[in-house]
Amino acid sequence: EIRDHADDFNDQLFRDYIEMTNINSARRVENKVVIVTGAAQGMGASHARLLAEHGAQVVLTDMTDAQGQALARDIGASAHYEHLDVRDGSMWKAVVDRTVTKFGRIDVLVNNAGVMPLSNMAEVKIDEWDRMIDVNIRGVLHGVAATLIKAGYRASALKACVDPFNAIAE
Repeated sequence: EIRDHADDFNDQLFRDYIEMTNINSARRVENKVVIVTGAAQGMGASHARLLAEHGAQVVLTDMTDAQGQALARDIGASAHYEHLDVRDGSMWKAVVDRTVTKFGRIDVLVNNAGVMPLSNMAEVKIDEWDRMIDVNIRGVLHGVAATLIKAGYRASALKACVDPFNAIAE
């Protein structure tokens, strides 16, 4: 039984685990409008494909335009690509405005974009650390701020997340 293998989880984590592994949870994204950052490749591309496969309208965002546009074409009518540097608050506002104009709302924000510089600490590459903070922290802040401001009265329903299937707006 699953419970026997989940003794280390607290009750909430166990409920989350069961919900996440339940195939019916995929239905929760049907007809949702989802922005996915860093969507041109890797986990972001996987999120975008899976969300679209389960009925979401997906706005793929990235700085790698050729890959992002190709993926949006490959996914089909339920996908739309927008160029976005998550470090730029004004770009966020423009992407959010265009998304709301096209789809009427935003239900979910998947903050997937991220960088992780790998170098020896003795090299003291401050510029790499600055970029990591700008993308991984400020980028998330810009996205949440732009999306919540546009969501207005719906702000409490918007989910800003990394796991799109466990933070879907009801």
